[in-house]
Amino acid sequence: MVYEISDFANFFGVRATVKLLCGRQRPDGTTQIFHVKCLVCKKCKVPLVGMTFYNIENSPTCSDCYNLRDFQKSLESCFKCHEKITDRLLRARGVAYHAKCFTCKECNKTLDHTPFTGDKDNIYCVPCYQNKTAPRCGRCEKPIVPRPGQCEATRILAMDKSFHPECYKCEDCDKHLNCKAEHGGCYPLDEHLYCRDCSLKRIRAGQHA
Repeated sequence: MVYEISDFANFFGVRATVKLLCGRQRPDGTTQIFHVKCLVCKKCKVPLVGMTFYNIENSPTCSDCYNLRDFQKSLESCFKCHEKITDRLLRARGVAYHAKCFTCKECNKTLDHTPFTGDKDNIYCVPCYQNKTAPRCGRCEKPIVPRPGQCEATRILAMDKSFHPECYKCEDCDKHLNCKAEHGGCYPLDEHLYCRDCSLKRIRAGQHA
């Protein structure tokens, strides 16, 4: 015995009917013929004889797989890996992520339940973002970022450069260039930081750097 799936090509998703044939096949080619043992769901392989099923792209599909197909179409895709999200979804900056994909661009640390920030295309943990975007100290060349427990970083601007407060010292004697101290302040020569006394010594010696 064989079974036939009626062709509903013009009605996507319309439930197909099954009827018994006696070894006959329509000559116009508008039907598909199956052995009883071959009439199974294309996706999960469950037997379909006597069951309601759907004709999806000329393949028999059981009701469960048909409903799952529609469900998967409604799922959001992960912004990072582009796969469908079937478990817990995290949303940031208007887009969705798998929990496992919600990680810092720089250190790959998971950001679930962790403060984060980012730019147009990437997300970062706060320390990595600060290291990436913070101004660099003109003396030690390290990023100027807030101290632990603080929200803002203090920096000193001189010679169109930024400096950590602790790095704003004379390059010869390591004296802090605090303007409030006696003879304090910065007396730069050739883009280098010097206190008043060391700057005068270099000028007198004709040695600026």
